[in-house]
Amino acid sequence: MSVFPRMARLTARLRILLTIKLGIGVLLMGSVGVANADCLSRCLPMCDYREPYCQEMRNECFAKCPGKGSHDFGAIAYSRATGATGWSNKRDTRDEAEQSALEYCGERDCEIEVWFDGTCAAIAVGNGGRPTWALGDTAREAQVNSLAKCRDAGGGACEVKESACSRGAAD
Repeated sequence: MSVFPRMARLTARLRILLTIKLGIGVLLMGSVGVANADCLSRCLPMCDYREPYCQEMRNECFAKCPGKGSHDFGAIAYSRATGATGWSNKRDTRDEAEQSALEYCGERDCEIEVWFDGTCAAIAVGNGGRPTWALGDTAREAQVNSLAKCRDAGGGACEVKESACSRGAAD
């Protein structure tokens, strides 16, 4: 018996297995672009995303990697009269994100303070009641940035009122 027929059968089996694995990989990727999937697979560590470090890494990876083929809008609304906030994330359009944030804010005087796409945002308010906003790769970074802007604007006793990320979980 020749070795070549065995190799031919083995090669055919390998081709079938590779085709099946490739098909499953494409299905799992869904609408994520190949470049984005490659970027995410290189960036994301294998860890438990309930842990704060892993959540932050996940947010950073999503912020670094190119878009997923659609937008990921979010918005934060704020009421200066009551201090109420509302936020939204993972919306397809800016208008949807803003409308949702206003609805969740729930006060007549709620205004959109910031909208964002594929990143994180936060608003901080000081003594004067004037909100300042900032963006960041993670919610924590956006919070730190908004506090700094609040202090730079002369706000005393600045505090973060809200933060949200349009990709991943706000941490």
